[in-house]
Amino acid sequence: MTFIDQSALPTTGNREIDRDHNEIADRVNAIYAAWQTDGTCRLLRPHLEALLETLRGHFAKEITIARGAGYKAWVEHHTRHAEFLARLQRFIDTCENCDSGHPLDISLFRILETHLYEHEMTLDQDMWALWSEPDAGSDQPLILWRPEFSVGVEQIDQQHRFLIRMLNDFFLSLDGPAALADHHQRLKAILNETERHFRSEEQYFSHLPAEEAERHRLAHDQLLKELMLAIKDREAFGADDLKALLAGFLRYWLIDHIVNIDAKLRDFLR
Repeated sequence: MTFIDQSALPTTGNREIDRDHNEIADRVNAIYAAWQTDGTCRLLRPHLEALLETLRGHFAKEITIARGAGYKAWVEHHTRHAEFLARLQRFIDTCENCDSGHPLDISLFRILETHLYEHEMTLDQDMWALWSEPDAGSDQPLILWRPEFSVGVEQIDQQHRFLIRMLNDFFLSLDGPAALADHHQRLKAILNETERHFRSEEQYFSHLPAEEAERHRLAHDQLLKELMLAIKDREAFGADDLKALLAGFLRYWLIDHIVNIDAKLRDFLR
């Protein structure tokens, strides 16, 4: 018996988010199956810690997508995520400190059910209308350059335009006959270009107040971590899954970087 019926999970319109929801459901069901077999902290703690890491990665991805898609209430959403993660961490800490043979309370599953169904499947729905994916077979680009993307420094703007062109060209190429190895080379090229862009951009940090420069540098580190995590283990993915990655995450990731991080530097860099 499973705790979450994955066939009943609604689709969000974003295939990367849907993929994460299914992975989370898999982890919860694994915990539930182990709980039915043994139910002690000794057995279940590693499953709980794996679930916590999965949720952290998903929540970070979801907020990036939300910000990039223009979701205005992302701060409130992030706060709810943090509250749930803290609650789950406290539960794991309690499990760590109790006798290893202590039975795990079923209240954990009620907490998970409340969050996964009421929050992920109900409260998240106000974001779903912001997510869209170009129609299959169309030549519609993922990202069109907009005036508000400009930070007022030509070199940075050119690099942003180039990254946008890389994503657009890669997305359109996935409808063609290119080999899977070529697709994965493009992913690596996007990662390498992003790292190069960040290092180039950081040369301008001497014009910023020290606190702002450090905040921006940390944001770069976090964005690279998100990008590397997103493309990790994608060697086994086909063109359709790569399209979901590009349309469902990478385009929002890049827009979030340009609009919500770099554009704030406009007044300092001009």
